[in-house]
Amino acid sequence: MSADNGTTVVQGGGVDDFTLTFLWSLTTTLYVIGGMCGAYLAGFVANRVGRQVAFCSVFLFCTYNLYKKAMFVYGDRHSVNK
Repeated sequence: MSADNGTTVVQGGGVDDFTLTFLWSLTTTLYVIGGMCGAYLAGFVANRVGRQVAFCSVFLFCTYNLYKKAMFVYGDRHSVNK
């Protein structure tokens, strides 16, 4: 939702365009840097512990975090105590 003065309204408060652009740029930069570090470390870990162990570890880590994210976002929707 956008206000007339160029700010983005979030529950009555405003975020100016500079802050929004800065946060978007920071998030994108951290994603790219994380991808580079992960690509570098993946080969090292795979050679150290074996490719199957490394693949299974990454798969379990990602699955756990996906489950955690889903419970954070959708966890209270089926609650009996609403």
